[in-house]
Amino acid sequence: MLIVFKCSIYKKMARINWSFFIGSAAFLFFVYVECKEKSTFPKTLKDIEKLVELEKIKNKIRGNIQQIKENKSIVEPVPTTVLPSPRPVLIISERADRNDCMIFHLKNGNVVVEEAPSQVDLWVYIKESKKKKKKESKRNTTEKNKGRRLKLIVTYEEQKLSTLIVRVQKSMWHKIEMPISVIQNVFQTPNKTLNLCITCKGCNKRYKALLLHNDNSNNTKRKNRAKPKISDTNRLWPFLVLHIKSQ
Repeated sequence: MLIVFKCSIYKKMARINWSFFIGSAAFLFFVYVECKEKSTFPKTLKDIEKLVELEKIKNKIRGNIQQIKENKSIVEPVPTTVLPSPRPVLIISERADRNDCMIFHLKNGNVVVEEAPSQVDLWVYIKESKKKKKKESKRNTTEKNKGRRLKLIVTYEEQKLSTLIVRVQKSMWHKIEMPISVIQNVFQTPNKTLNLCITCKGCNKRYKALLLHNDNSNNTKRKNRAKPKISDTNRLWPFLVLHIKSQ
C-alpha cells in the first residue's frame, strides 16, 4: 500500500512540474513575440544615423525651450552695414587754346563738385576711318588683323600725368586712369579748372583720337556741308568721370 501511495504522489508531482514547464515556456514565447513586434531597435546603419539626427534635433529644441523659459536673450547675428557706392560725376571737356588740349571746369553750371574724388577717369574716343577697298600692302593687312598700336600721353602744365598703350582695331572709347593727387590740388584753386593735353603717338589718317578740334581741321572740304549739331560733336569729346564717396 505504501509503495502504491508513493507512486501516485510522484505521478501527481510529475504532472504538476510538466504543466508548470509548459506554462512557463508558453509565457516566455508570448513575451518574445510581443517584444519582437514592438521592438524599436534599428536594423541598419541608416536607421541608426536617423535616430542620432533626431536625437540632436530633440536636444536642440529642448535647449531652446529651456532658454525661453529662463528669459535668456537669444543672440542673433548683427547685420553688416552696406557702404554706399561712389557717386559718379561726369564733366564734358571744353575747347582750349591748343588743338591737343582741353579744359575741364569742376564748377560750372549744374556741375558742382565740392569735395575731392576717390577716383578719376579720363575717357577718350579713338576713331577708325574706313577707306574704299583697294590693293593693300602687307603692312596694312597686318595692321587690319592685329590693330594699330597707339600711345596716349596725358600732361598737365607740362607734367606727365598718365600714359595708355592700346592696340586699336575699331572705333571705341578708352579709359585713362588719372592720379588723384593732381585733382586734389586743382580743388584747392579758386577756379577749380583743370587743363589737360593729350599727345597721341602712332595716330594717322586711319586711326586718330577725337579731340575738340579734330572735326574742324579740314574746313576747305566742308564748305558745302551743313554744320554738325552741338549734341553730335559733344558726344565724342573727351570727358572726365569723378567718383565721389556718397555720405
